Amino acid sequence: MYFELIRHKNKYVRKFASQSLCYVLRKVTFDEHLVEMLLAPMVEKEDEKLPSEHRHAIYGMSDLLFEVVSGQNMELHSKATSVIRQLLQSPRMADSGVCKKMIRTLYIKMTYLIHTSKQLPLFEELSTQLCNPDQDFSDDTSLMLMFQVFNDCV
Repeated sequence: MYFELIRHKNKYVRKFASQSLCYVLRKVTFDEHLVEMLLAPMVEKEDEKLPSEHRHAIYGMSDLLFEVVSGQNMELHSKATSVIRQLLQSPRMADSGVCKKMIRTLYIKMTYLIHTSKQLPLFEELSTQLCNPDQDFSDDTSLMLMFQVFNDCV
């Protein structure tokens, strides 16, 4: 039910839904099951949706996750790095173009709205997760995602 509000076409409805749900998400353990539950509606029937539906879902989910990771006074919340880590470790990230666009949108938003001196943990987590030496780089999608995020944020 909440996902209908998160992907609503009106940006103010998406923003309000994101701000209200973020308090609940901060209180629960952010693990792979929660990430799966959050990302599942974005990728179900991904090929059948219209581009505008994808855009609203991407913006809404990135708004929600931004509200979870942002703290007061343009700083990060204490859960920010664990939330980003769980998102980047999700198997959905490798499989879904919509999820990759959502991560890019989230990083752009964090770069503009989090104070520059507080952003280092975000990019350290991004480089740690995507440049993991144990990770198989037979397909370079994760490496390309990292370069796109850095390029978008510079």
